[in-house]
Amino acid sequence: MKNSCALIFLFQLWASLQKAVSAPIELTVAEFYTMMQNGEFDAVVDVRRQDEWDEAHIEGAYFVESLASYSASSMMMMSNSMTTGSPSDLAGCEYCNIAVYCRSGSRARSAIGILENNGFKGMLYNGQGVMQWANATYPLVNNTDPIPPPCTLDQTVSDQCKSKLEMGEMDDEESSPGVGGKMEDGEASDGVQAYAVGILHIPNLIWITSSVLGVAGAVGMAF
Repeated sequence: MKNSCALIFLFQLWASLQKAVSAPIELTVAEFYTMMQNGEFDAVVDVRRQDEWDEAHIEGAYFVESLASYSASSMMMMSNSMTTGSPSDLAGCEYCNIAVYCRSGSRARSAIGILENNGFKGMLYNGQGVMQWANATYPLVNNTDPIPPPCTLDQTVSDQCKSKLEMGEMDDEESSPGVGGKMEDGEASDGVQAYAVGILHIPNLIWITSSVLGVAGAVGMAF
């Protein structure tokens, strides 16, 4: 009985860690702003409703309306009163770095899950929402059109995203113990850094901690 409980504990702990590693990176509003200013995103995507976009949005963003509500069935049954964007609106950006935002971060998180389920393999960042953006007194605009990301227009940009991602994966493999690669002191590949940031961000640490405590509590009751 104890051995079985221990195995269940280890499996659920592993599953929790895997989920945390694969979770989108949730940025603070300051991180989001700084990374935008530094040009670190290939696309910045607003996934709110049309009326929300019209009221105020981040300058330079691309609008994919209500992406968090997308499903194949919803697209087939969509009425004139409801417009829903789809991952195909970002075709060409599948391997690129994309930041997604909404009002507060919840819909952005759901939209990122939809992108992942539809083959997007680049780094996906949750930039939270215009609520945090406005509270930080960063500028919003309401008189600009959505700006299509270059990766949706230029195959060369799409290819560059894919090559960059593949090079990062190769660096990860070469630097992994047992693969023959060696990392110099103080060095880390972009891929390793990205995973580290994903795990060590406060929301993901909270998820890991609560998952471990929950599983440990269940095992304790079983004993």
